Amino acid sequence: MKYHFTLSQDGLAAAINRPGGVLTRLSGMVNNKFFKLVLVILLTVAIIGYMLSSRGSGDRQQVSYVTVHVKAGDTVWQIAARHVLVTEDIRKKVFAIRQANKLNNNADIYPGQVLKVPVDGPAD
Repeated sequence: MKYHFTLSQDGLAAAINRPGGVLTRLSGMVNNKFFKLVLVILLTVAIIGYMLSSRGSGDRQQVSYVTVHVKAGDTVWQIAARHVLVTEDIRKKVFAIRQANKLNNNADIYPGQVLKVPVDGPAD
C-alpha cells in the first residue's frame, strides 16, 4: 500500500500557525521569562568567550620573515626545506611562502627574485 501526501503552501502555513503548531510553541517560549534569562546568559557567555579569544594569548609566536635571493635552479620547495623546522610540515611552509609572496599555484620563481620566507620567532 502506497501513501501519497500533498501539502500546498496554504496547508503548510495552516500547519505551522495552528494552535499548538511551531509558531505558537515558539512564541510561548519567547514570552517565557526563564527562556529569556537563559538566552541572555548564553549570549553573555558567547560574547565574553569571543572577546577573550580575540585578545590573543601569549602562546602565539610572532611571525618574522627572512629574505632569500633566488638562485638558478632554486624551487620554492628547496627554499622551504632550508627554512623548515623538524617539527613543521614542509607543505605548510611552501604554502606560507607562496602566500607571503603572492605566488601562483605553480609557485614560479626566477633567479634574482627576492622572496620573503616566514620563520617562527625573530628573524636571524
